[in-house]
Amino acid sequence: MYEEFTQKLRVLLEELLTDEGIDYHHPIGSRTKSVESFCEKITRPDKSYREPLQEVTDLSGVRVIVYYLDDVPKIADVIERELAVDRRNSIDKRDAMRPDQFGYVSLQYVVSLTPDRHRLPEWKSFRGVKGEIQIRTLPQHVWAEIDRKLRYKREKDVPPYLLRRLYRIAGVLELVDEEFQTIRDQTARLENYPRTPISEGSLMHYSRNSPAVSLMEHEAYSCGFVREDTDASGTVELASACCRAGMKNLIDLERFLSSTNQYTRFLKELVKEVGRGRWKVSPTSLILILIYSRFRREFPKSYLRRRGWNYETIDLIRKVALRARW
Repeated sequence: MYEEFTQKLRVLLEELLTDEGIDYHHPIGSRTKSVESFCEKITRPDKSYREPLQEVTDLSGVRVIVYYLDDVPKIADVIERELAVDRRNSIDKRDAMRPDQFGYVSLQYVVSLTPDRHRLPEWKSFRGVKGEIQIRTLPQHVWAEIDRKLRYKREKDVPPYLLRRLYRIAGVLELVDEEFQTIRDQTARLENYPRTPISEGSLMHYSRNSPAVSLMEHEAYSCGFVREDTDASGTVELASACCRAGMKNLIDLERFLSSTNQYTRFLKELVKEVGRGRWKVSPTSLILILIYSRFRREFPKSYLRRRGWNYETIDLIRKVALRARW
């Protein structure tokens, strides 16, 4: 009966997640606890069961592995809406960890059928049957599986220095989860960014709303530049500079600011030359500095001089750009 329930629960989850458009790592894993494993569990010295078949809640187990952290609450919402959740036996190990702890993290639900579902003919024989659903990300799954294979039977037998190394890996994998999600979000933003032609108006909106511009500002002000409000004349100059540098749409400018990870060094070197707090820049003038210093051939001194840049500033920017390999 439990083997049949396990398979039906797995198929149900697959159908629910497909209907919701939630992506997950295929296939969904499932297992029914063997008689030997059940016997071993209920005869452990630290366990005491009066009604083992009712008290052991993981005879049927289903595991959903997702690609990104924010998929976990999406699947949790589906489970809580479509199944009856046993709150007392369900575990959210994400909340159980102290801030200074790292280790096995996943969301585990103990579920049974809702009254509406167990009235259906195909489910009526499973009234009162419980199963466990685990939700993990891929990095969480990697850590849990390796941890399970490396551990001794009892945690107290594991040498402390080896435990520490395991938990260090868990901390790194948490960062991996966050980075994967950040990269996905930034990639989607680049792919979906409107192919709006560069103009004075579109640049004004872009400079106020682009995460890439916000990051650039943060880096510049951290280096020692001082913030100055954007002015309309700067936006006109930026529109002309973008076109001259071969950037026709906002997506081109976004890619330029997002794909170049060396400008922080350039900005730091620039501040060293002029001193912290002595150069006021707006988001627009910052982008202009990056474009003029990066595309040196496209912007000769004569062009920049006509735009109001003095020779001393031009020479300074180019000297630092060469030194910083920007």
